Amino acid sequence: MQNLNIFVLLNEQNDKLPVFRLPLKTDTREQLENYFSEGIFSLLDTSLKRERFTGNYQPENGDLNYIKDFEIPEEIIETIKNPGSISDLIPEEKTIEQIRGLFFEFATEDNSLIVFQNITRSNFITSESIVSLFYKDNNFEQVLGPGINISKNIDIVFKDNFLYFWDYWTARQILDLSEYYRAATDRDLEEFIDKPAISIQNRQQFMEISDTWIRQKVALLLDSYVVNELCPTLIAEKAQDYNLNIEVINKDNQYKIVLSEDRQKLKEILKFLDEDYFIGPLTERQYLSSAKEKVVWDNK
Repeated sequence: MQNLNIFVLLNEQNDKLPVFRLPLKTDTREQLENYFSEGIFSLLDTSLKRERFTGNYQPENGDLNYIKDFEIPEEIIETIKNPGSISDLIPEEKTIEQIRGLFFEFATEDNSLIVFQNITRSNFITSESIVSLFYKDNNFEQVLGPGINISKNIDIVFKDNFLYFWDYWTARQILDLSEYYRAATDRDLEEFIDKPAISIQNRQQFMEISDTWIRQKVALLLDSYVVNELCPTLIAEKAQDYNLNIEVINKDNQYKIVLSEDRQKLKEILKFLDEDYFIGPLTERQYLSSAKEKVVWDNK
């Protein structure tokens, strides 16, 4: 691999997927080339059992998932084709905190791959982080300014129109895989609304308004076990930051989130439970990450 260019993906804004180049010193670039190689070849190990992704949240028995004929977003394709046209990332804290993943092109003897790594809040180095000390010239010194911790792990490889990944949860943080996920059955819907933290007045109405989108969200929430760990009062409090009103009731000494019987309002609640919301780094406007739509316009 030569002239490694690493790019970062930010959360979507205004129907666009922001992409920036990560400016690197030459020696750092060379170190990262070797650093990532092990993770790439581990994921592409031909001795691994590969299973076509069928919409389950986790692969079985540690198998590698794949999706055939996956369409990579156009912004990523154009970046790989014309890397020189991409602006460098300006390392401001609000921008750093919107990074969802990094990617780069990896050339082998017979083809070219696009490689992805998930970036989460635990990777960010900001002013709110613990002081970072590095050993240099017989002393520990503090490194100031925002930064990113990068691991050897490789989460996704795109090769010959196949998308390979270990688990859905991590992969979906980087790329939109929603159309490939399973839809909840009627039995799943019943299980969901029977959860201790969930309340709904009209069960039959809930079943009738549950379209494919709602069924996919319910399946995601069930498979991720999020609904087993919900704190309804905390959820309602956090939702207010996004101008979203989530009703909570106390029934039999158990706080419960009230699911709306209006389809659009129900979808807003499910989006929030699935953590689709985020705040833009510059305007501080509120967005939906997976739907690529802005939630609230203001005068900022």
